[in-house]
Amino acid sequence: MMISDYRLEQNLPYDLTRPVAEMAAFFDILPQSDSTDVLKIVQEADGCVAILQTEDGTRRVSRPFTILQDVRGEWVRCAKLAVLDVLGQAVRRGLVMPWGILTGVRPGKLAHKLLDSGLSCDELPQYLERHYLLPHGQAQLLTEICLRQRQLLPAAEKQVGIYIGIPFCLSRCLYCSFPAYVLPGQQALEEFWSVLYKDLTAAAVAVQEYGLKVQSIYIGGGTPTS
Repeated sequence: MMISDYRLEQNLPYDLTRPVAEMAAFFDILPQSDSTDVLKIVQEADGCVAILQTEDGTRRVSRPFTILQDVRGEWVRCAKLAVLDVLGQAVRRGLVMPWGILTGVRPGKLAHKLLDSGLSCDELPQYLERHYLLPHGQAQLLTEICLRQRQLLPAAEKQVGIYIGIPFCLSRCLYCSFPAYVLPGQQALEEFWSVLYKDLTAAAVAVQEYGLKVQSIYIGGGTPTS
């Protein structure tokens, strides 16, 4: 069966348009608002399933994937797995997924979060393989990187980093996934600087109030020089 695009319908607590598109892209299938092939992501009991209804009347349903915790990250994970399952039924061809369903820019962030939640370093690779479809080698590599990073991270909880987001660029790159926008007019910029100043002032008060030590300051998000 040939399917080149889909129209997304979803009935979930979160908007998962982007993660669904990321998984469909593995099959070279693109979102199209007027497509006659419909991909539905729906909640079912304590998880979610994906349903593919094609123009020829064929209906395919993924396996249900259980939500382990009612947070957006879990809904994203299960929706991705459901989409891979149902499109895999339709397309029936192998996929090359070097990092499984991890399509973001910081896979280590997830690994650190899992370790912080109580998962042991011995359990982490298997967990990443089972729940995120990481190949064995990549799961081991990610675990080793996180363990090395944790040796370098400051042990003192009083050390913090400050991120100053400047969400503006001179132009918008097609591949960019950051919340950045084309540089607006002077009035909008002045409003932004005013809010940013208040935000920085509040952060400075919090740093002093809680006795924190600022270890680093990063300015970015868009193109700060713009």
